[in-house]
Amino acid sequence: MAVVRALLVGLPVFVIGIGLGAELNGGVAGFLLLGLAVTATSVMSSSFALGVIYRVQDQRVAPLFQIAIFVVLFTSTAQVPLEVATGWLHDVARFNPMTQVLRLGRQATLESGVTWSDTWPGLAALAVFGSLLAWFALRGLRRLVP
Repeated sequence: MAVVRALLVGLPVFVIGIGLGAELNGGVAGFLLLGLAVTATSVMSSSFALGVIYRVQDQRVAPLFQIAIFVVLFTSTAQVPLEVATGWLHDVARFNPMTQVLRLGRQATLESGVTWSDTWPGLAALAVFGSLLAWFALRGLRRLVP
């Protein structure tokens, strides 16, 4: 369901962006990597939310999901490029895995196109944190349903 939700939001935004002048300098590979970054981020967010809800078993904690995801995005390069960030935000953004996922997806529109040096850190971040969050959700489900 997370993949469908990501596509329902991501595709219209993509089409509007292209309509307003965004260029796909990364070609098909960049488009596919952007799609991977969007859908994987949605799946990871859903895995985190499921892991929490399976443990707490109370929907009143739902705002925690949004706060946690906001913090992860805010402390990455989603709002401010790493070159412009200063102080603690620069330090945190450098090590935030979401920064690498954003670099992966941004290759679709960068003039340099798709490069392995921008691709592999994002793929590694998705693999490691996607696996950890899937494990977190599955472990919570196993505790709930023996």
